[in-house]
Amino acid sequence: DGKYLAATCSYRGSNISSQEVEDEMAQIQQKLSEDFVSWIPSNLQSSIINVQPLDDIAMSGTFVANTTAIKGVFQRISAQFAKMYKRGGFLHWYKGE
Repeated sequence: DGKYLAATCSYRGSNISSQEVEDEMAQIQQKLSEDFVSWIPSNLQSSIINVQPLDDIAMSGTFVANTTAIKGVFQRISAQFAKMYKRGGFLHWYKGE
């Protein structure tokens, strides 16, 4: 529904090479190129944390993104609030009625 504005991917592990991370990020950017906005040129960042996440896990990754899909959620909440406000819903809590 929406497009990614910016994203970051953090890799955590004791034996992750920066070349491996850069290759993976290039692959993600190629595969999802239509899902990213074109007017932000460097909207995909990566980081490497050289500490093992847990005792039994060798490596992990976290992907955090900012997307335009949240716009639909806010529009829906705004429409629902407008309907409730029009009918006077929950206003008694604020008017003291």
